[in-house]
Amino acid sequence: RYLLLTCAALWLDGSSSLHIKTRVVEGPAAAKTTSRRSWLFRHAAFASVAIGNAGSARAGDLPSQQATGNAREGLDFDDAIGIKWGGYDRCDAADPSCGPDGQLIAPEDRAVLPAPQLPEGLVITQEVELDIQVGKYAAGTLRIGLFGSVAPGAVRAVGELARGTYRGRPDVELYAASYAGGTVLNVERGESLEVGVEDFGVAYAKRRGLRKAPEDFEPPARPTRDNLDDSTFMGPSHGLGAGLVSIPRSGLDADFGLTLTTLPSPTSEKDRRVAQLDKKNVVIGAVLDTASMELLSRLDNLPVQRAYGKNGKPMLKVAITGTREAVRSAQN
Repeated sequence: RYLLLTCAALWLDGSSSLHIKTRVVEGPAAAKTTSRRSWLFRHAAFASVAIGNAGSARAGDLPSQQATGNAREGLDFDDAIGIKWGGYDRCDAADPSCGPDGQLIAPEDRAVLPAPQLPEGLVITQEVELDIQVGKYAAGTLRIGLFGSVAPGAVRAVGELARGTYRGRPDVELYAASYAGGTVLNVERGESLEVGVEDFGVAYAKRRGLRKAPEDFEPPARPTRDNLDDSTFMGPSHGLGAGLVSIPRSGLDADFGLTLTTLPSPTSEKDRRVAQLDKKNVVIGAVLDTASMELLSRLDNLPVQRAYGKNGKPMLKVAITGTREAVRSAQN
């Protein structure tokens, strides 16, 4: 505290010079030492008076230790060394109006991604719902329709994960897995975000109200394309725009992640982002309603822990607190 006051005083008076007196210690050591503490005490009163008399010398007026500029625009110092965005004037990351740069988004600037226009003949056979919580607050529900004709095995596995009944290996009695307890794993702003389960043991214990998973807990077997009996994997292009749901072409990965697109609608298949997604993923579903698209738009603008650029893991934990699955008829 005294050091801060002294530095502030010296900053206000650039002509001030620093004089530290020394004292001789009598005795065998007979060493000359510097009494910093006594010097600080003598100057603390002066620093307090100087700051009190200078109306502009408030904390907000002191030179900022954070590099200026927006980390989203180019590569600035803060972004390069991985300092989290914001400071004393940043908005609350749990606020729906808080933007990715730590500033509030005005209502008129808060755009909602439009739902994708699905091609004819693509039938939604199942529907799953994921309840999302940002920080400590409920944010809403993502309603997702799944295309059973594109990848029947993968859609079946996603439905079981929504019900909390997925085991992966019918020949082994494993603990049932669920998307409940999962999180938003990564945000690629303006392109996609991924939801999944980072640690099935932790997620299982949380669902059951346990401190940790049982000693004999084993994570569920990963549903690959081979054991899902999916041969076609021919879904629509990601160029249809925001709100598409896809999985890796090799099958669900270790965290059973679902990729939700946040691309503009529509986007050319020649676009680099679309080409990359089409190459590695297959579309198996789509977000269904306006409320879900509003939630998806908010998740796309979450402040993230970034080392470089605009992408990364959300700054606040974004959890999947509940899941459900319902079978739909072809007429719906």
